[in-house]
Amino acid sequence: MNTSALIAAGALRTLQERIDVTAHNLANLDTPGYKRRDAVFAELLYTQVNNQPVREQEVGRLTPPGLRVGYGMHLAATPLSLTQGVMRETNRPLDLAIEGNGFFLVEQPVRDGAGQAVDENGRPIVRRALTRAGAFHLSPLPDGSGRMALVTPQGDFVVRQGAAPGDPNRYVVLDPLPSGRPVSERDLVIDASGRIFVQEGDRTIDTGLRIGLWRVPSGERLRSIGENRFAADENELVPVDPGGTGEGDRVTIRQGMLEGSNVELVKEMTDLLTAQRAYSLNLRALQMADEMWSLANQMRR
Repeated sequence: MNTSALIAAGALRTLQERIDVTAHNLANLDTPGYKRRDAVFAELLYTQVNNQPVREQEVGRLTPPGLRVGYGMHLAATPLSLTQGVMRETNRPLDLAIEGNGFFLVEQPVRDGAGQAVDENGRPIVRRALTRAGAFHLSPLPDGSGRMALVTPQGDFVVRQGAAPGDPNRYVVLDPLPSGRPVSERDLVIDASGRIFVQEGDRTIDTGLRIGLWRVPSGERLRSIGENRFAADENELVPVDPGGTGEGDRVTIRQGMLEGSNVELVKEMTDLLTAQRAYSLNLRALQMADEMWSLANQMRR
């Protein structure tokens, strides 16, 4: 097999994957809380051409001793970039942006044909995820109590600060106002530490709830599961104290704002043009290898 053809074909496949990564970043340019991915490449295995053991047979040798022949490259990883996105003011009370290194923790009940799925101990099964997209809503609980739960557009429940897994009161759930009216988003005030207050008339009531934030040691530990959410191992989730003042721990919540994506249009377009040019060059190399192969076959005739 022609080695140059193998190298060019592998490069074409890898560059197509790089173009796919860049296209995905560009498609999410306006997605709140989206984190871009980079394309990291690595070399493929090498072939070692060893020295001729019989010195007399090395006369007239044209290649250097110990020649190593590579076979191109492959896409090694697509690491997540956790750099801060641009803050966009929306003035909507339930639009929350995280400034710093942290994620909202949300849970989605897993359902089967009989309704809520449970494990062998009878406990409800939930799917936990991390997200930076803070466009939340209030949803009434189905028990008719008038309580309102803080949820994502997909219906996932937002976990409160300090809640342990399995705690039946781990979600951000707001009781009705003293007048008996259910809480609306216009009644809510959320400070930089995530504490939730409700206003009724001239009164400001502390609900005792805080929106929880978590982080992971590295973005490489996060697995994308769609809808701008990430999965991580439970033992790698580290609680974050919103509003903390420790070095590297300064994380705050901004009410009435959304974090935009961290995609830089100029950089992505430059990467796309570079990948397209490299793709064209490798396509030409593959064509030339095919032409050389054809010439060699014609000489044999």
